[in-house]
Amino acid sequence: MVVRFRVSGSVLWGMVMLATTLSVAACGDALRLEPPNGSSGNATSGVGGSGGGATACESNSDCAAPTGVCDTTKAQCVACLVFSDCGAMPGTVCSQGACVCPDEGASWCGDDECVDLQTSRQHCGQCGHGCFGSCIAGACGDAWEPIAQDGAPQGRGRHVAVWTGTKMIVWGGLSTFGSVLNDGGMYDPTTFEWTPMNTVNAPTPRYDATAVWTGQKMIVWGGLGSTGLPLGDGALFDPTTNQWEPMLPANAPSPRQSHTAVWADNVNRMLVWGGYGEEMPNSFNELNTGSMYDLVSGWMPMAQVPPPAASRKRHSAVWTGSKMLIYGGYGDSKSLMVSNQLFPSMGVPGGRTFDPVANAWDVMAADPPARQEHTAVWTGSVMLLFGGLGTASYLDSGFKYEGGLWSAFSGIAPGARSNHTAVWLADVGKMVVWGGVGQSGKLNSGMMYDPGTNSWDDMPLPTVLEARSGHSAVSTGSKMLVWGGILSNGQRTDSGAIFTP
Repeated sequence: MVVRFRVSGSVLWGMVMLATTLSVAACGDALRLEPPNGSSGNATSGVGGSGGGATACESNSDCAAPTGVCDTTKAQCVACLVFSDCGAMPGTVCSQGACVCPDEGASWCGDDECVDLQTSRQHCGQCGHGCFGSCIAGACGDAWEPIAQDGAPQGRGRHVAVWTGTKMIVWGGLSTFGSVLNDGGMYDPTTFEWTPMNTVNAPTPRYDATAVWTGQKMIVWGGLGSTGLPLGDGALFDPTTNQWEPMLPANAPSPRQSHTAVWADNVNRMLVWGGYGEEMPNSFNELNTGSMYDLVSGWMPMAQVPPPAASRKRHSAVWTGSKMLIYGGYGDSKSLMVSNQLFPSMGVPGGRTFDPVANAWDVMAADPPARQEHTAVWTGSVMLLFGGLGTASYLDSGFKYEGGLWSAFSGIAPGARSNHTAVWLADVGKMVVWGGVGQSGKLNSGMMYDPGTNSWDDMPLPTVLEARSGHSAVSTGSKMLVWGGILSNGQRTDSGAIFTP
């Protein structure tokens, strides 16, 4: 017969068989009977007939966790036979060979307790997925939710990050103690889990490098190495195989940092341009050079910007689908023999366009105010420019470049800042600006801008993360993932969060 037990208001199922009917003695757990010969739980239970055939379960040593107990009656490994077998999972009971939570719908998440995944802030929807605020029906109820720190790479800033379509990859950077790093991790926002990156054949440690996503691989190039000198090499990383491969070195551009790189998908090339590096032996300066990297044939030359030329660093670059647009930056106007300036300045345009098919540069229309350390995103038809450091102060102005013309953002913008991040959320049609440095120091504020209505949202983003700069941000199309960075106390953090409008 079957008997139902109630413990603390919850239903436990047990199988109790009549010993007089089966001529066997019941063991301490109602779910298991001793073998007919009355032997102990470590006895061999043969399967396959009187000839002593194959044995599926001989002793507890044959059973590995999480099914670490031998049920010799059924000749199989199970999680438990008696309640005491669940001692490593406090709050659970043994039911039908498994350690389960007594309350229906509850799960054991390794914190010495059974939790309701539909309402738990620490385990929302699945074990280990926390929320800053409430958990409603298994999902965080707030716009921000934390990125898991369990298994995350060590804290860092000035690293690189890309979005693969399913995962965020972060790599390199500077640690809290000043160590230059060449490791990283891959984060899946659907499983809330980190996967360590293989370091075999990875580029040498570096920060202030650039990274692009080709559609299948991440390319890391340039940056500053452990010696403090610019680097002129890189490597490709395949997240599917978790393997690195070297780049073809021939005809690579000169070592540099504070440069830009974009992936030109119409020609399948990475375009590297500008930055600060070795212009001639033992001479470091802003650069007016670049190169194109083809995955098959390697590096090929890029035409120099025609007069009035301007070597620059800390500029921005976006890819439109057919051209690279660069804007702003800090450097020299070689043709005018003027140095230490922001662009546009002294007749040098702030914006330029580069066509990789024609290998030719052109000038953009009349410019917004000069700036460096700003952000730029491409919406699919419009370039959006925001913030940065101007000639005298931090900037809170924004401009959009559409149809060959510039126009200013309208509305109340977030606070003036530089070294912030900005991403384009295509699914909602808005740019999200967050973090950076302002007049009062590090910032943890942000806002969304809608180019369709030419307006900023009425309310700033909720404040949940510590203020920081030198962090990374990627867009999934519908969400922004912020990770790492340098906090106000100088610490490099391994914290991050996901913002969903």
